[in-house]
Amino acid sequence: MISDGETFWLYSPAQNQQLKGRWKAWLERSHFPVLLLDFIGTFTPERWRKQYKVLYGEYANNEYELRFLPLSTDDPPVTLWISDETFLPVRGRLERTGSRIEVTLSEMKINTGLDDALFKPKLPANTPEIPIQF
Repeated sequence: MISDGETFWLYSPAQNQQLKGRWKAWLERSHFPVLLLDFIGTFTPERWRKQYKVLYGEYANNEYELRFLPLSTDDPPVTLWISDETFLPVRGRLERTGSRIEVTLSEMKINTGLDDALFKPKLPANTPEIPIQF
């Protein structure tokens, strides 16, 4: 999956196809755990404060553990592990009744001056692109 913040591309090698659509619409409809990936965009600090009580867990393996306890039963508990080097999240866990989603970010580089071309998918020849409307 690739996104430039406006468009998303989801390539499936098994189906030999690429889905393409609007990022915000996909986020709304897919129920993807944005809490685990979008720490400064869609889920703003004000929104975190309104929806969660934050507790410090522990410090281990050069990571600070933060536990976000929901103030409403509509929101899931979230745990984030923050790098002591960059102070950015490197792991996250979201739990709902009967399920758990965990995300690990590895080899993350910041402020590298990335070229926009890196966010354009490079697919095998003849891969159909299927526009998605939500």
